[in-house]
Amino acid sequence: MVDQQKIAKIVQDYIQAAKTDYVGLWQIVIKVRHDFSISNRAEVRRLVMQIVEGMLSDGLEAVTLKSVGPGCTPWENQNLNYVLDQIASEWDHLDRDPNPGEIVWFNSP
Repeated sequence: MVDQQKIAKIVQDYIQAAKTDYVGLWQIVIKVRHDFSISNRAEVRRLVMQIVEGMLSDGLEAVTLKSVGPGCTPWENQNLNYVLDQIASEWDHLDRDPNPGEIVWFNSP
């Protein structure tokens, strides 16, 4: 059983971090693997998606970083279910954990 307070703390830590810098999906994957000592890919993904859902529910937005210059482009559709489905779909397509910069970044608007 996963400690839900630990999940909530991670969500809040990333919400704070996003106020000064973008948070990448890959960072969350690494944190889950480290903090929960989990190697099972399906379980890592389940927890990562739970954290992402919390971050989005608490006001962060899904973005793509601009390839040139500073800034980001928010995803056109910020609907929670759409964003979660899009992340899951792109993760499925990778067939591995995302590397730095892949799939999505999170920003505090």
